[in-house]
Amino acid sequence: MTQQKPKVLVTEPIHQAGLDLLQPEVELVLKYNMTPGQLMEEIACVEPVVVRSLTNITREVIKKGAKLLVIGKTRFSKWIMLS
Repeated sequence: MTQQKPKVLVTEPIHQAGLDLLQPEVELVLKYNMTPGQLMEEIACVEPVVVRSLTNITREVIKKGAKLLVIGKTRFSKWIMLS
């Protein structure tokens, strides 16, 4: 039985080397320049989300992340575990 790869939402462009590192292990969902409403829709289906400085992850957004386990901020390499 093949295990499904976790979906990772990437909300802003990151270096291709970072994407290449993630690609074999996860299903990348690349969605840039989303409105807050679009972000809330997309975050409902992913486990980790990778952000930079432009994406605002609010309390309301986190509440919509039913499967959300990790928020990664690439600029400072900070990872926030939610479970």
